[in-house]
Amino acid sequence: NPPATPYSSLHPHQLVEQQAAAWPDAPAVVGESQTLTYAELNARANRLAARLRSLDIGPNELVAVCMERSPDLVVALLAVMKAGGAYVPLDPSFPTERLHYMVENSRAKVCISEPGAVDRLGPVQAEIILLEAGDATLATGDASDQPAAGSLDDLAYVIYTSGSTGRPKGVQVVRRGLVNFLESMRLEPGIERGDVLHSLTTICFDIAALELFLPLICGAQVVIGPQKLALDPELLLTSMQRTNATIVQATPVTWRMLLDQGWRGDPRVKVLCGGEAMSLELAEQLLATGCEVWNLYGPTETTIWSSVRRVRAPEDAVNLGAPIANTSFLVCSPDLALQPFGVPGELLIGGDGLARGYLGLDDTTREKFIQDPFEPGRRLYRTGDLVARQANGDIRFLGRIDNQVKLRGFRIELGEIETQLEAHSSVKQCVVVARDDKRGEKRLVAYLLSGSSEAIDTDVLRDFARSRMPEYMIPSAFMVLEKLPLTPNGKVDRKALPEPENLHEAESAGGAYQAPESETEFILAQMWAEILGIEKVSTVASFQNLGGTSLSAAILMARVRAEFGRSFSPDILLQAPTIQQLAKAVDELFTPVSTVFVPLREAPMGAPVMLLLPGAGGHVFSFLRFAKSLPFEATVYGLRPFGVDNIDELPTTIEDIAAKYVSQLLAIHPEGSFIIAGYSIGARLAFEISLQLEKLHKSVLGFVSFDMSAPGFAAIPPPSFASKVRKHLQ
Repeated sequence: NPPATPYSSLHPHQLVEQQAAAWPDAPAVVGESQTLTYAELNARANRLAARLRSLDIGPNELVAVCMERSPDLVVALLAVMKAGGAYVPLDPSFPTERLHYMVENSRAKVCISEPGAVDRLGPVQAEIILLEAGDATLATGDASDQPAAGSLDDLAYVIYTSGSTGRPKGVQVVRRGLVNFLESMRLEPGIERGDVLHSLTTICFDIAALELFLPLICGAQVVIGPQKLALDPELLLTSMQRTNATIVQATPVTWRMLLDQGWRGDPRVKVLCGGEAMSLELAEQLLATGCEVWNLYGPTETTIWSSVRRVRAPEDAVNLGAPIANTSFLVCSPDLALQPFGVPGELLIGGDGLARGYLGLDDTTREKFIQDPFEPGRRLYRTGDLVARQANGDIRFLGRIDNQVKLRGFRIELGEIETQLEAHSSVKQCVVVARDDKRGEKRLVAYLLSGSSEAIDTDVLRDFARSRMPEYMIPSAFMVLEKLPLTPNGKVDRKALPEPENLHEAESAGGAYQAPESETEFILAQMWAEILGIEKVSTVASFQNLGGTSLSAAILMARVRAEFGRSFSPDILLQAPTIQQLAKAVDELFTPVSTVFVPLREAPMGAPVMLLLPGAGGHVFSFLRFAKSLPFEATVYGLRPFGVDNIDELPTTIEDIAAKYVSQLLAIHPEGSFIIAGYSIGARLAFEISLQLEKLHKSVLGFVSFDMSAPGFAAIPPPSFASKVRKHLQ
């Protein structure tokens, strides 16, 4: 429990205004198609704040914000605080029913949205402010700073988390808690002017406030890209490199996804990892990149992160860090007695970060926010986390004491999922548990009792769930039981629920398992089984119906790129949802871009082009693993021999063969640099191609030969095509 740390009495937006005055022309927020300097950001927010004040937005008045991730989203959030109000963040990708509920439940007076997102809200009572590209209200008018309205004890935002009653509940976070958090994070893990923080997180996850506000109170830069970046590791890595990101905050799942994609780290990058427990394996992998690694912990009710810890060795990730400024940790028994070292207890948190409570839920607020029995007048938040204080003072996280889980960083009340599924007419009772799959990732499994004589259609039930809950709350697996196992006192025995092994084998056309028939299908089936935690996958089963999520789709596409050397967007699974269909799409990637060039690997514009020529009777796919293993970026083509489809097209000399290859190559890549490589007898042809390119004053970075045969070597008679080529080469 650190000593009190005094901070200034400035409001969050005033800290940003200080930076706007000091560095007006410095880039503040960088988006996909728009960059705002500090002066532009502050001016646009001031103009929107004036409009909000004209609608009677003041202290503790709520304003819903439903916008895609862009610089104008940051403008909207700042404007709400400048007007004195508090924002309610809404992710447009959430189901309409959930968005509508949050707007109505919060009783937001105003909702800031944009075309394409506003329709997701449904009919609401709030007055809509629609921001469009180039909106004049943000570009003209009075842009001067106004005195802060209200006090630091007023609300900063109300953010909705999963609720055990079947509906999400709004956590009321005050400005003092947000300022305390930002000022503490400024010092540790630390951020300064010149840093670039790459923002990945949806605004409905409270850690987004760190990404959007922390850089702006320090004169640093925040990069805010579209949500698809967080779900596509290839795009994310490209964006991190392009923007020279120095700080990235993500959950353990996202960091594993980046490592699986081949990210090797950058010593300039500060890794912030939180939302779930960091495993020893992940800590070891992240430290191996040479990055500065930080482990973060904290519930929404205590304003984002409550502890930070620099991970210098893998074992450092096992324990929570020290409390941040003006924050205290207590480990207590159920009767609120302090637990001795090594004895498990519930973690209670006190200090400036405590939220006001839950919006409109007084009983729940009294249950979770209690009076401190050791210091009268102070409140404590009961986290529900089971921990034990070690002899050296460290606190080890042991699990939960209630029916709550963390999944991909989101806190989920399993009771909410159960209530939503039981609302379907076919379901009599539902129990949801979180199980670890083969990768150690948590998966939600729903166990169902039928409410009628008609069998439960899990596909229909899954679609029903998607219409009412965000994707991260949709169970990966559904299991229909005749009865639920019970404990002696009549409660559901969750530990006795069966493992969902081979659960999805029948979820295919006609209910029958279909085995892979091609090499591509076999490789994809292995990937699906590992990523989805399923022992055996039918090639006609839908990825989504097997429990696939947008995140697991991104992981799958990263694996596909690594295995086949070509990339897809995760959206491909909407058009090709089965292994059969995806295998066809993968195979079609290798359709030659000309009559002879078969793409094996893509690279960004400007990267060198490598040509790979197989040996006599060889096939371009013999180079596939080599192409994907290159330690540098290059666009790689395998060359199909002339005459494969029509023997009469075969040129008569090696020079003519090389000239045809060169002609077709330059038709596709007229400029750039080249690396020409060949295997066995193909190396001789590759050498001639290199010579001809140099004569045309093209840049040849290198010629590579693999196992080229010696002159005059007597080989087993090759196929007719290879015989002709060999004759010409000799």
